[in-house]
Amino acid sequence: GRRWRYVATYAVTGKGRFIGHLDRVELFRRAIRRAGGRLALSAGMRPKPLLSLALPLAVGVEGLAERCEFELAEDPGSEFFSRLAEALPRHMDLLTLEPYGDSRSLASRVTGARYEVRVKVAPPESPAGAGLPLAVGDAVGLPSLLSEAAERFAAAAELPVEEVREGKVRRVDVRRYVESVSVRKGPGAAGALDLRAAVTPSGTARPERVVEALGRLAGLDLEIEWIGRMQVELA
Repeated sequence: GRRWRYVATYAVTGKGRFIGHLDRVELFRRAIRRAGGRLALSAGMRPKPLLSLALPLAVGVEGLAERCEFELAEDPGSEFFSRLAEALPRHMDLLTLEPYGDSRSLASRVTGARYEVRVKVAPPESPAGAGLPLAVGDAVGLPSLLSEAAERFAAAAELPVEEVREGKVRRVDVRRYVESVSVRKGPGAAGALDLRAAVTPSGTARPERVVEALGRLAGLDLEIEWIGRMQVELA
């Protein structure tokens, strides 16, 4: 039979960044229902609504062009975009809604993600921190120190960092997953990092771990002010 498949592109901002992945899936389901859409169900013993987010967004990260794929059981009618935009919570802003014709799922096509991370030097806790190579408010010094660290990052064969997941510590080589990192001056005393992380079946690099590796290379204690995922890249 006929299938009504769609991809919605949306932004997650403000308070929305503190919502977990499964809750965001549920918010989307409810919004589609409120907008008059009827989600199609998967086949098999335990049918599930056909809706999935392309790539989970870590808690605390804003997403500026997130994607959701879903399939409806019937034609939702002409005003569906505006009804869905209205039905989504304020912190989930619907940007585009397009028919989806690819036989592959959106999630299986994800190859990478682009992030912007704003960082500053952590304030020295004690007089011992006073000898840092840079004043805390020195907006000129930070980007140049970070640029040097980014060059060393790019030249490194590997950069293992430790990550704690569900109580287990594992080593992740962030260098393996980061394809590019560049630095520019951010707002105020912040430096802005633009980075592209590959997303592969064996894993990806979290922006926080990349910042940790750069801080280590620069000899700086960096504090993250803001992380935004600018784009989810598809094959």
